[in-house]
Amino acid sequence: METRIVNLLVFLMKTGSRQCLPNSLFPINEERLLTIANRNKAIPFLFHFINCPSCRKKIKTTTLKRLSDYQKFVSIWPLLYQNEKKQLGKFCQKNKVKAVLIKDFSSYPKMNFHQQFLMGVDLDLLIKKSNTIDFELFLKKQGYQLEKHLKIRNKNGKTDYQEKNFFHPQKKVSIDLHYQIAIPHKDEFNFLPWETIKRLSKKILQNSSQQKNGLSIPQKEYFLLILLAHYLGSDILKGLRSLFDIIQFINLYGQEINWGKFLQLCQQFKITNFSCFIFLLGSRIFNLKLPQNFQRKTQISFRTRFLSFCWPVEKIAIFPSPGKWHLKNKEAGEIFYENFFLKLLLADSVPLRRLIRPRIFLFCLKILFLRFNKALSHLYQRYF
Repeated sequence: METRIVNLLVFLMKTGSRQCLPNSLFPINEERLLTIANRNKAIPFLFHFINCPSCRKKIKTTTLKRLSDYQKFVSIWPLLYQNEKKQLGKFCQKNKVKAVLIKDFSSYPKMNFHQQFLMGVDLDLLIKKSNTIDFELFLKKQGYQLEKHLKIRNKNGKTDYQEKNFFHPQKKVSIDLHYQIAIPHKDEFNFLPWETIKRLSKKILQNSSQQKNGLSIPQKEYFLLILLAHYLGSDILKGLRSLFDIIQFINLYGQEINWGKFLQLCQQFKITNFSCFIFLLGSRIFNLKLPQNFQRKTQISFRTRFLSFCWPVEKIAIFPSPGKWHLKNKEAGEIFYENFFLKLLLADSVPLRRLIRPRIFLFCLKILFLRFNKALSHLYQRYF
C-alpha cells in the first residue's frame, strides 16, 4: 500500500499534476497518503484532486475538504513572504548587512510551481554570527518573537551550530536565522562533517551578491550547492520534494550553470560522488534528463551509478517523523544502517579496492535483489 502511495506522488511530480492518475494506483489509504505527502513536503501536488473532475471522484469528500483548506493557506504564503522580504531588504541596505536567501526560488521564474507553492512555512536566511543582534532587534521591532534557539555542540563540548527561529503571531510568518546552511547531524546521520558545512557556509556568504531588493542571492553554482548540502545534511537524503527541487532546477537551468566551476567546488568539499548519486537518482525517479554539459564535464564512478540505479524510491519517500530520527527504534536503526553504508560506498576519499568486503558486498546484493524483485513485480502486474 505504501509503495502505491509513493508511486502516486512520483506520478504527480513527473507530470506536473497535469495528467489523470491511472486506476492501478487506487484504492489508496488516504490518511496515510496525506501523512507521507506532508513529510515529503508534497501536499501541493495533491491539489490535482481538487482541480481534476475525473480524479476527484477517486477519493473521499473529507479528504478533498482537507486539501481545499490547505490550498487556501498555501496560496497566501507567497504574498506574505514577499512583503517580509521587502522589509528585510530595506533593513539590509540601510544597515549594510548581508542576508542570503537559501532554498528560495523567487529569483528563478522557470521554477513556477515552486514559486506558487512554497516548500516550507518559513523564510530561511543565512547570516554572519556577528550580525545576529542587529537582525534580532529589527525582527522584534517588527513584532516577531523568538520561538526557538537551536544549539548543537561538537565532541569537544563547543557550540558549533546555532539557529534562531522567529515567529510573528499576527501574520503567522516564521523567519529563521541560520549561521550554517545545514544541520550537522552526528554519527551515522552525518553525511557532511561539521567543518565542511562551516567552510561551505562561509564560501556561500562570500559568493552572494546583493540584489535591488536588498537581500543577497548566491551564484547558481552555489545555490545548487545549498540545495545539495541541505539534502545531505538536514534532510539526510529523505524527502521527495527536496530531491525533485534539485533535479528540476538543474534540468531547467543546466545551460546557465558553470559545471566546471561546480564540479571544482564538489571536489574541494569532497561531495562529488554524493552529488552525482543524487543527480542520477533524481533523474531516474522523475524521468528528467541531466544536462549534457554536466555529463561531458564529469566521469561518474561505477559504484555511484550502481547505487543510484538500485536505490529504491521508497527509501527516499518513507521515513519516520523527523522528530523521531534520534530515537533508537527499528525505523531509525534502519536509517543509521543505510546511511553508514552509503557514506562508506560514496565517500570521495575511499578507493574502490577498500570497498571489497563481505558485509559491503552483501549489502549491495540486498539492494540489487530488492530492485530486481520490484521490477519483476511491475512486469507481472502489467502483463498478467
